Amino acid sequence: MKSVQVEILGRKYHFRGENHNKIREYASFLNEKLDELATDFQIIDHSKLLTLAAMIITEKYFIEKENNQDKKTKIDDISLSLSAFLSENKL
Repeated sequence: MKSVQVEILGRKYHFRGENHNKIREYASFLNEKLDELATDFQIIDHSKLLTLAAMIITEKYFIEKENNQDKKTKIDDISLSLSAFLSENKL
């Protein structure tokens, strides 16, 4: 697996992966978001900027995790209802 070089906040990093285009896309997206945060919150310290970005990503992760659990619960309820219906109607 070959490595690909990307730049994040002016520093060069090497990542290994199958899809170099995706890695570049992710790095580009991250840079855009970090630039937005730096501007919106007037942050110049990279450590603070990365910490803020990590907290935002963590918040989004937990929201999505909760949403997925709600969807799983609904799917399980529908599955039980369907199984009961099929059993009652001998289908």
